[in-house]
Amino acid sequence: MVGVILNLSLWFGLHVMFGEVTRQEIGPFTLWQPELATFDWRVAVLTALNGFLLLRWHWSIGRVLAICAGLARLMVDGL
Repeated sequence: MVGVILNLSLWFGLHVMFGEVTRQEIGPFTLWQPELATFDWRVAVLTALNGFLLLRWHWSIGRVLAICAGLARLMVDGL
């Protein structure tokens, strides 16, 4: 179960932080390779902020989600 959760976390993280991710199959393994030029810095900023608020300041998940959703909306619409 832990492996499935880790796999999904990595898959979603790669596909959210990078605009283009290619799939490579090497034998029985599937590797996802992101295109580094498509890195979205805004996602990295929100991820770091989420981690800081949750792990350092011990804020509730609902509060952090509300703040980061508002910030994401501002980033998409352009500050």
